[in-house]
Amino acid sequence: LKERIDNEIAQSRTVGQDGGNEPEYDGIAQLRHNPAIKQLRLVVQRDPTMLHDVIMEIERANPNITRLIQENQEAFVQLLNERVDQNEPMKQE
Repeated sequence: LKERIDNEIAQSRTVGQDGGNEPEYDGIAQLRHNPAIKQLRLVVQRDPTMLHDVIMEIERANPNITRLIQENQEAFVQLLNERVDQNEPMKQE
């Protein structure tokens, strides 16, 4: 599972790099649909003590996502607390 999450986060390198004029919050909103972030949400919801490890893994795999999280902590916490539909496929489109 950890390797799969690492790979999916690494593939998410474009999040927050587009240089567009959209607010950073939109970047957090985009994370909602990222399969790796969905997996991480499930992990943290099952065991909140894993949050630090999850953040460290995100930072290692994609510093741009870490920057988004740091700049939008409240939105990220809301994202983590949202219910994850486990019936929804975890594959990226």
